[in-house]
Amino acid sequence: MLNLTKQEKGVIIFLAGMAVLGLGIKTIRFSGQDLELEVKVSEVVPVQENIDQILLEARMVNINKDDKEKIVSLPGIGPVLAGRIVQYRKINGPYQKPDQLMDVSGIGPKKFEQIKKYIVVE
Repeated sequence: MLNLTKQEKGVIIFLAGMAVLGLGIKTIRFSGQDLELEVKVSEVVPVQENIDQILLEARMVNINKDDKEKIVSLPGIGPVLAGRIVQYRKINGPYQKPDQLMDVSGIGPKKFEQIKKYIVVE
């Protein structure tokens, strides 16, 4: 699904859980053996947006610094194309802007549209 490492998935789950606990639980009352939780849906809904942002950031690829294995995590990019991206960087120097990826053989406008939201150039 997202090609995240086990460690990245663990961090995302931890952060999402903390966000839900922090935003979603309004009160906790103990009455004998029973535990009552009151959750406000209006407070929990924005958490999904936070989770989506965390997932997007976890998938971000810095095409000037990341290795071939990380670049392969981009949608539609296999090992050969990831190798070309790295090779282009070695020959031509750092990418100045994300759309320079279209100078790499095998990446046209359509593929670039699929991956551009995951690309960082630093």
